[in-house]
Amino acid sequence: MAGSIVTDSALFSDTPGISISPRNYCDVYHGTAEALVVAGMIDATHLVPQKGRAIGHTAFLPSGEPCPHRVRAYREPGFKTVRQNDDGTICVEITVAKDVQSSRLACRRAAETEAEQERINQSVAEDGHKYRNWVLQHGFGSDCEYWEGTKEQLQAEGLCVGMAFPGEPGVIGDIYGKCPLGFEVRIYLPTYYRAKAAARIYTAQGWYKQSERKKTADIQFSPGVVIKGADPKYSTTSDTYAGTAEALVAANVVPSLDLFPGEPGRNRVRASYVTGWLPCIWGSQASKNSWVATISIKSKGRFSVEVPVCEEEKKRREAVRDEVEEKDKKVEAILRSERQQLRTASTVSNKTIEEFRAERLRLAEDLLATISRGVFTAPDGPLSFDLSSESNLKNKLMAAFQLIRDAAMRATVIREKSVGMETHKSSHSVVAREAGGQQLMHNKLSHLRLVHTAISRE
Repeated sequence: MAGSIVTDSALFSDTPGISISPRNYCDVYHGTAEALVVAGMIDATHLVPQKGRAIGHTAFLPSGEPCPHRVRAYREPGFKTVRQNDDGTICVEITVAKDVQSSRLACRRAAETEAEQERINQSVAEDGHKYRNWVLQHGFGSDCEYWEGTKEQLQAEGLCVGMAFPGEPGVIGDIYGKCPLGFEVRIYLPTYYRAKAAARIYTAQGWYKQSERKKTADIQFSPGVVIKGADPKYSTTSDTYAGTAEALVAANVVPSLDLFPGEPGRNRVRASYVTGWLPCIWGSQASKNSWVATISIKSKGRFSVEVPVCEEEKKRREAVRDEVEEKDKKVEAILRSERQQLRTASTVSNKTIEEFRAERLRLAEDLLATISRGVFTAPDGPLSFDLSSESNLKNKLMAAFQLIRDAAMRATVIREKSVGMETHKSSHSVVAREAGGQQLMHNKLSHLRLVHTAISRE
């Protein structure tokens, strides 16, 4: 067979009976066998079945020689795969040159960046007014304490002081730090709200307890194959088997090697199947009711196979999950209440004398206004006070009001140190308990292990 070369797709752009679809790393040609033969894309040797490959699928190295089974060369320029479709047409994929692959990838990324910037601009035009003159938001959710504000507002609250925030030079992803009470907080930029992210309104979260996933130990299923350990709270509908392709086939987890991702006619990374090991068309009713396996590449030469469990095992696992979630909710409710009390006590203990005086003066003004209107001004039917003729009494009353104001402004203020120390000790106690509470929870649930059932042999 003559050696293959990297095909110039422009030569076939106007060829009758052939359509071309460029992808990141290859050109895909669709057409009848006659049109592809006339164009020199294939010949009779390209349709000869190859050992280890499904009928109707062949692959060739850049040299033109048949590609040995399980040799990964599809990214090499000139690599060719030929697939016969059910409607009688043929699909030919030819890997393009490396510089063309790089150029296409760069163009795709540039287009994605430009499209995203357009979406951001549109979001800012529509919703940008909502985030001007932003007021710091703070609250307590069901599972975490949260803040929403600018960098300056969050750092004024004592969160991640002196640190660079997400979106600033040198910062990739989220940042983590401590709040003044010692609890861990995570700060991130909510990019899913484009206008909010553009205004640099950050979200900070302090979880009441650390999230952990306690997996059961891996179970040896057969030589070279294990059932991966799972968390009862998250794995209720399926088991995952791991091993090499050969070991998984020998263990009858997968019927044959040609079903694995990367094989001709299969997806590159993941392949799903329904009853009879037919390719799964996601979204169809059949895929929902008759799914039997999903095979994924995990590392070089190793795969994972996810298979559904029986209905009885599914219900048992759901009962375990519900029990775990109910206990988690009770723990979080206790920790949320304690966190609220500590935050309130901390705010009071950190209040300045000026803030304390101003707050009490406002309270005094409100009370004096209530006394003036409710006691001396408001009538009660035909009866009311007349202070206009009692000028001396009125002056004394005004002097008494002013004395209350002066007392609020001039009286000595003392700070009870024991209150602040007690708050400090309580916060450290809760921090330690939140860190250890999750471990205690899982110790109590250690008996709730998964029971793995034999897989379906359909």
